[in-house]
Amino acid sequence: MVSAAPVRELGFNARGQVHRVGIVVRVSTARQAANDEGSLATQLQRTRAHIDYKRACGEDLYEAGVYELPAVSGKHSLRHPEMLRLEQDIRSGRVNTILCTELSRASRNVGEFLEFVELLNEHDCSFVCLKQAVDTTTPLGRLLLIFLVALAQFERETTAERTKDAMAARSERGLWNGGRLYGYEADPERKGYLSVVDLEADVIQFAFLTYIACGSIARTVAALNAAGYRTRAFTSRNGVEHPGGTFRISNVQYLLKNPAYIGMKDVSTRTGQGEEDRLVPAVWDAIIERDTFDEVQRLMTANAKTRTNQARQFQHVYVLSNGLLVCGECCSNFEGRSGIGHLGVRYFYYACRNRTARCASQRSRLKESSSSGCGSSQRRTACWTGWCSPPTSDSTSNCPSCRHASAHSVAS
Repeated sequence: MVSAAPVRELGFNARGQVHRVGIVVRVSTARQAANDEGSLATQLQRTRAHIDYKRACGEDLYEAGVYELPAVSGKHSLRHPEMLRLEQDIRSGRVNTILCTELSRASRNVGEFLEFVELLNEHDCSFVCLKQAVDTTTPLGRLLLIFLVALAQFERETTAERTKDAMAARSERGLWNGGRLYGYEADPERKGYLSVVDLEADVIQFAFLTYIACGSIARTVAALNAAGYRTRAFTSRNGVEHPGGTFRISNVQYLLKNPAYIGMKDVSTRTGQGEEDRLVPAVWDAIIERDTFDEVQRLMTANAKTRTNQARQFQHVYVLSNGLLVCGECCSNFEGRSGIGHLGVRYFYYACRNRTARCASQRSRLKESSSSGCGSSQRRTACWTGWCSPPTSDSTSNCPSCRHASAHSVAS
């Protein structure tokens, strides 16, 4: 940890020195920053009143600049571009006195603030705090400074932990913790409750049914945009307008996977093995039926596992059917069949059509590649002795166990 060297407070500088004051004002949330007559304006008013008072007492002060940090956490406030600009002004001599209403407005991080103190002492810069009168020319004053910043850091960490616990408790009760959710809007009468937006609910239902029909997120996005549907337009707390736009793969994928649309809340619980996600009943109405939601999740999982579209009807062409392959055991024709292996991949093969007789070739299969739709078969034919190798181009002899040489010639 960097040790804190003495920093001279305003009033301890030599008489006759001109104080070029840099005013630091900060609030932590966007809601505070959006209020024109809120904390930022109050801090600025108090610091300027202090400068006027000191000038009335005969000290030479003037305002060199205002360094405003709206919606910035005190955890890393000294890394903000405004504070970096202040450091540059300190190094250049444009500012030689820093003024703020309280220490927490400058920083709530002990380590970073002590490094900032070193910079101030390096360039003979004063630090003035209106709420805590700190005289850093004495050892006791320096200890008090470190203690006050440590308390500010402790307050920040305690507030963050308390907020996190409160949000977890609200989630357990199925309440909404804030943010915008397409298809719903916040209930103005009941905090944490959501009301269904009928027009957007129709869009969500359309998206789920379209995905079940086509099995593709990209095609679902194209269908939504082709139908003229758009995302919600809104104005942020900072007054910035965000117009509605076309749907994209990212927001449609989030929409299709969000359990909020079936009236459930996703809750993360800490366990001995990490965090465990589970669903609890929410306090708002569902837009999508549970069966529809589960079918979409099943289809998305199957598509991701097989890397194919499981909703699309796949028609395989068995080019060696219709008498081109003949069973060497019972003289029946081979027919095309298919099956799904343990990895979820579909395989295509040929087997004897004679299902009633105990044909030995029923236990032998002529496999085809599942990745091809047009008879890319292994060049083999089945007979009662097993797999026959294909003859050479000049071979005319029949298989010793098979009565149909044509099966060999066709398969080869």
